[in-house]
Amino acid sequence: MTCFDAARLRGQNSPTSVLRGMNQCGGTISKRVSLDDHRSEEGTPADMALSKEDAIQKASQDLARRLGVSESDIEVCSVETAEFPDMALGAPVEDEMSGQMITPGWCIRLQANGQTFEYRANEHQLRLHNYKGGNYRI
Repeated sequence: MTCFDAARLRGQNSPTSVLRGMNQCGGTISKRVSLDDHRSEEGTPADMALSKEDAIQKASQDLARRLGVSESDIEVCSVETAEFPDMALGAPVEDEMSGQMITPGWCIRLQANGQTFEYRANEHQLRLHNYKGGNYRI
């Protein structure tokens, strides 16, 4: 019997209860999240979809902040519809595991200070791809 089964037998069917049950029977949870709270880190409801325009705006704001330049110094080079190899949009952060399924989204290329930067987005997330050797979830 798994920890999930034991929690469900005790009538604990909510996701948070199942996680508590896992903790009680020796399961390991590396990062505790509240599955009952349907809000993202930014405080917006998680079920709100990110539009292509929203993704472009957030990417521009993020890049301006990282580079220490004005948002008006950021130029949108291209925005293309893309299919990514996994749910991390082909840009996993360190030690991240993601579902291996084709995931539709957008490839957003921005330019600033003579360099091109690539963001990847879909309706649920925005990621900066290969910035200074790493990927970042925005």
